[in-house]
Amino acid sequence: MTLLASFAVGCWRGGVATTSKTGSTIETDSSLYTVRFTNPYYHVRIGFVYKNATRRTVSANYCQKPGPPVVEKDVGGRWTLAFGAITLTCATDPPFRLAAGQQYRDTFDVWAAPRGTNFFPSLSIDSIPGTYRLRWILRAGPDPENRKESWVEATSAPFELVLR
Repeated sequence: MTLLASFAVGCWRGGVATTSKTGSTIETDSSLYTVRFTNPYYHVRIGFVYKNATRRTVSANYCQKPGPPVVEKDVGGRWTLAFGAITLTCATDPPFRLAAGQQYRDTFDVWAAPRGTNFFPSLSIDSIPGTYRLRWILRAGPDPENRKESWVEATSAPFELVLR
């Protein structure tokens, strides 16, 4: 697969963040993304910034870098899982930690086969065009294994995906 042939073009229209109950936000780098099909995968590149607006550190286990947010699609007024990346989850020391007030910037390269094919990872939805959001859940506190701590959830403002 060639990234250059699958370059996803976005138009900046001021991707506004949505605040969760915890105050943490995810801001995407665009409000419109173009998805390309390079047989057998769809590809889109979504830049985002997670802002930890809680008063505590948030954390997650990871191997090379933290697992990305999930991508959800608005289907009939209901947010439905569109894509959840297959990632390695290692109990690393130290785990990914983001202190209160800090930001984490990343680019999420979504590579997914059409639903119903024998290729993985695959989409959980039937069609691409539509309204989407990112949703990321991290553990409150510095230890992602501490099950006594709550989860911190943040979602992005809706954005559009178009297929070219």
